[in-house]
Amino acid sequence: MAASRVSVKGYTRKDGTYVAPHNRSAPDGNFQNNWSTKGNVNPYTGKPGTLIAPPGQASGAESLDTKEAQRMADRKEHWKSQGVDVDKINAYNSYDLDSKVVEANRMLQRKEHWKSQGVDVDKINAYNSYDLDSKARAVDKARSTQKN
Repeated sequence: MAASRVSVKGYTRKDGTYVAPHNRSAPDGNFQNNWSTKGNVNPYTGKPGTLIAPPGQASGAESLDTKEAQRMADRKEHWKSQGVDVDKINAYNSYDLDSKVVEANRMLQRKEHWKSQGVDVDKINAYNSYDLDSKARAVDKARSTQKN
């Protein structure tokens, strides 16, 4: 029998990271049937599980398989050498870390672009660069309309 699912609404974490709406396996106290457990696959994303121990029994990279733990350490060192404060990035694997760093850089570039266009991006609450562009275009359009 397939594990039941729970829909999770989108939310913003304490550290400001936006978590998009998603499905997760229903809590039942059985670590082995969670989609994030190594050997299982999330049926909605196709992503294979990587955790080898329940949260609380192992922390951080210890809960990942050995190869992924090494990849994560290597990626952290790479980004630190590039001047990125990776200790402030909450990532669950090396791919997630890379994605968050790239998106943060993209967000900074887009903010600079919109500032150069006269848009006050500091007042725009956006969860990624695409969202920022969409909202900034709307602000820019409204500003242009007010001038005419």
